[in-house]
Amino acid sequence: MSEQRPKLQDDPDAHDADAAEPPCNEHEAFAPRNTRIAHSYDPARLLLIGPAWVGDMVMAQVLLQVLRRRWPRLQVDVLAPPASIPIAERMLEVRRAMPLCIDHGQLGLRLRRRTAAELRAQNYDWSICLPNSFKSALIPYWAHIPTRTGFSGADRRLLLNDRRRLNKKKLLRTVDRFVALGLPPRLPQPTQLPAPRLQVNRAALAATLQRLGISPPQRPLVALAPGAEYGPAKRWPVHHWS
Repeated sequence: MSEQRPKLQDDPDAHDADAAEPPCNEHEAFAPRNTRIAHSYDPARLLLIGPAWVGDMVMAQVLLQVLRRRWPRLQVDVLAPPASIPIAERMLEVRRAMPLCIDHGQLGLRLRRRTAAELRAQNYDWSICLPNSFKSALIPYWAHIPTRTGFSGADRRLLLNDRRRLNKKKLLRTVDRFVALGLPPRLPQPTQLPAPRLQVNRAALAATLQRLGISPPQRPLVALAPGAEYGPAKRWPVHHWS
């Protein structure tokens, strides 16, 4: 893999300035090492700033499948709140899943600075910030990661140098928005996305079934988890229960 670093985008309108270049079709977009864009977008090490919510982290795995398809040798580390780390640890594409232990709603500047200083030694050349908050973009900036990708907004102009405009009408679903951040500008959104894929820990599965008093199933077993730590906004309404 080329050691050339990804092209920095310091101008928020830089993508529009390149609009004269005809867009790639979907086959080109996902061909490994596409020669037309490899010269400017050939990352080696990615730091993914992951979401806090478990469901969002599951959707982030789809992004990692897309990234692995384009860059098979890309090394991916995930930094996320502790609640979503067990999901990241079940992703084949993830080299390291690192918890950021800051309470929800807290800025935690001191810990973020210390974490950024430690991560600087990893020589990441790309970061993707999935959350849209200001504080979520601080660590990639302080870690001096050359290309820092995320959606515009939340006063992140100085923190992100590969800012993308979020078109909510075009990118209706969260998973579509995650995948869009992982594609170089102007490349088309895939028409079909893969389902999330997590590795199964057979020992943990057997222990969970035993704890719940469930015999090993002969057919696929579906577990419904309608609760949520956040509160009623993330839970199934009581009146929907039969």
